[in-house]
Amino acid sequence: MAVFVLMKDWQRSALITSLLLFFFFSYGLLYQFFKQASILNGTLGHHRILLLMLVGVMIGSGYLVLKKIRSWDHVTLIANLFSIYLLVIPLVNILSVKMNFRSYSWADEPQEGKTSQIDDSLKPDIYWIILDAYDRQDHLLNKFNFDNSDFIERLRDMNFQVADCSRSNYAHTALSLSSSFNLDYIQSLMDITKINEYEIDNLLVHSQVRRRLEELNYQIVSFSSVHWNFSDADVFYEYHPPLFTMPYLNEFEGVLIRNTFLRAFIDLLPSFKNQIITWLSSPVYEHYQRQLFTLNKIEEAIHVESPKFVFPHIETPHGPFVFDAAGSFQQEDAYYRDEYFAAINYEYFVSGYVQQVQFINSWILDLIPKILSSSSQPPIIILQGDHGIVESGDYGERMNILYVVHLPGEDAPRISPGITPVNTFRLIFRHYFHQAYELLPDRSYYSPRENRLDLIEVAESSPECILD
Repeated sequence: MAVFVLMKDWQRSALITSLLLFFFFSYGLLYQFFKQASILNGTLGHHRILLLMLVGVMIGSGYLVLKKIRSWDHVTLIANLFSIYLLVIPLVNILSVKMNFRSYSWADEPQEGKTSQIDDSLKPDIYWIILDAYDRQDHLLNKFNFDNSDFIERLRDMNFQVADCSRSNYAHTALSLSSSFNLDYIQSLMDITKINEYEIDNLLVHSQVRRRLEELNYQIVSFSSVHWNFSDADVFYEYHPPLFTMPYLNEFEGVLIRNTFLRAFIDLLPSFKNQIITWLSSPVYEHYQRQLFTLNKIEEAIHVESPKFVFPHIETPHGPFVFDAAGSFQQEDAYYRDEYFAAINYEYFVSGYVQQVQFINSWILDLIPKILSSSSQPPIIILQGDHGIVESGDYGERMNILYVVHLPGEDAPRISPGITPVNTFRLIFRHYFHQAYELLPDRSYYSPRENRLDLIEVAESSPECILD
């Protein structure tokens, strides 16, 4: 409206307004693009240069709109086509996902055995507690100089079995858990050359394990996750951040500031920049609150009617490193000030990770006796990392994980030192529910973050864990 008041022409004012909005909302993206060293050696990746260049482009565009355009037919057509393009591209992406999405049907799967009739009161509760990026004991000692033996031994004292040489089957959470939840390797479940991330999530949420447990009259208990939607569980604990009282920006607001013209104000005005950095880094506190919510609700889930399957995905000791060793919020922002809320250097990375391991250890040692004492039947408890914390270096380092299980009963099966998660529920279904599952060969597949389905099989690298 303000532009129209100045120009007295709806078509010209609409076009100029569109150009101004385009430059405003794309500035941060353009700045990030031109900042790359591969683009003219990063010469244009400076606000003073880029701002001058864009001001010149806007003045030139305004001159064309005001002085040179006589016929609006072609301009309107081009503008409309460009607008349609901006709408069609995301629409095509959405439709392609919907068309390619295949809800995996287990009805067509060959049954590996019939479930014997077991009274509900005799069925053990199952807790599958995923501790994101929790590394194996030997790797913690070698890579982080942290001796985790006291924690491991205290679990052994509570009749847990420890797989000292366990590895993840995949290097990323969704792949790792989808494989475990479906008792097989992803490559065997579907054609990985044709699937997408949405189908992986569907495998996880609507899995074979879940279906079989529901057939066994288990209640499914799950928790809010930023990675997938498990809200159709029988009992679902949903985290609701207090949007109107939190003193920081939410994720959308943070993206908006980084990608728009406001990016220039952030970088050019020190006082404004400091305040924005505070706001933008503060979402780690929301992450902290979200993890506390899950931890507290797990204790509440203990009292849900049995039989139940409790599945929390706890995003620690994975970063951002928001917990100190006592479980308080990590006030020193050097632990999460770098890009993507990473630690600013290797020393802070090691310290932050170890402190989160120490905290989650103490929480687990407090939780386990509560589960054991509150269960009418001795429960099955799996404490497991989904992958390791290290992303660079030797591929195998990413695959080392904590794997500790409480399998009740005098005749409880013994796990092998190198068991991998793909066999977790095969072992449970075979022994406790008498289904004819055989254990699969234990294999690990690394893939880079930028292409998670580019799988590379990796072997064990620790000499003490190379099993005959």
